[in-house]
Amino acid sequence: MKPSSYLPVFIILVAGLISGCAGTITGSKQQQLNPKNLTQLEKGRETTDFWRGKDLTLSYKYHLTGPTLKINGTIALSKHLTNYTVMDHLRLNLYFVDAGGNIVSRTLIYAAPHRRWIPMLNLSFNRLITVPPGVEALAFTYDGKVSDGMNSDGGGISWNFWNAL
Repeated sequence: MKPSSYLPVFIILVAGLISGCAGTITGSKQQQLNPKNLTQLEKGRETTDFWRGKDLTLSYKYHLTGPTLKINGTIALSKHLTNYTVMDHLRLNLYFVDAGGNIVSRTLIYAAPHRRWIPMLNLSFNRLITVPPGVEALAFTYDGKVSDGMNSDGGGISWNFWNAL
């Protein structure tokens, strides 16, 4: 087979890959959420709240003034995570949700430094975020990994954890 005869096959494969990924890339914004996963956004006053996942608890305060959300809080890890010594990674995302339960956007509000000893982690955050129009609720997700600190060559034990919407 001549090399030029591969071109149509290559184009078809690339087009299929792009069209297959398009739903994944845009689909998350159209995902409708269960109301039990949402926190209704209080506007114009400081609000204190907490959110609990199976691996951590988030205590936070926020104040929405116009399109600006000031949010700060602390993350408390569950005991089954603090039995490990190292936080390989931890990311906490904040989702903005409209009145219909649809995701409008998301932003990362906390990321732990890579491979830090858990007792030395600063598990707090303080952010100013511009809120998109039409947002009525908030939702949180996280993902992370803890380990006993051994590198990949030396073996060791690790645990991946997450909370999806």
